[in-house]
Amino acid sequence: MSRSIVTSWGGVVVIDVSNPTLPVEVGSVAGGRSGHLSVFGDYLYRVMASYFPYGDPSLGVFEKSSPESPEYMGGLSVPEAGPVAATEGHAYVVSGDEVLVVDVSDPYNPTPAGALTFGTDGEVRDVAAAEDHAYVLFDSVVNDEDGLYVFDVTDPWLPNEMGCFLGEWERLSHVAFDTRGYAYVTSWGSGHGSHPPGSSLVVVDVADPEPVSYT
Repeated sequence: MSRSIVTSWGGVVVIDVSNPTLPVEVGSVAGGRSGHLSVFGDYLYRVMASYFPYGDPSLGVFEKSSPESPEYMGGLSVPEAGPVAATEGHAYVVSGDEVLVVDVSDPYNPTPAGALTFGTDGEVRDVAAAEDHAYVLFDSVVNDEDGLYVFDVTDPWLPNEMGCFLGEWERLSHVAFDTRGYAYVTSWGSGHGSHPPGSSLVVVDVADPEPVSYT
């Protein structure tokens, strides 16, 4: 079965898309307002405003082997929780001006393991992750420091910034990564080369994260 997992104001909806012309809802997770989610392996990582009756963990971990009723495993409160990206054993959760690294090797007891931080004030807009690297969009109060930052998270307790791609953005939006070594950054007001100001998609070569280069 091919499945799509969608957030909603009332929770999470699991949709069977085996027949793309006739999607069918097959399951859901009710309760709380879902904002962001990430799926890796057998687990779903959900950021939510509240989650009744399990208290108020900003990050909830669900086992999804049964699409009709994903099972809640554990949670962790994260201040100002935003977008989340998951890899083997870790979830990366935006938390205001940093990214919290969460150890989810025990899904019943997710615990903080470190943080991706920046040397200036600002706000993290989005995060993507793959194996030993995290890709973070940071919107700095200093305009020339807005951009895509790449971190080595081999040791999640001591993440290391490897490189960055800075640009003239009014507002960064989202980042995605693919296994060919490219990051895809959406933004408003981007003016790279011949790209006019306005909403845009920028492709960044991160195969060698130091230095990061514009494609």
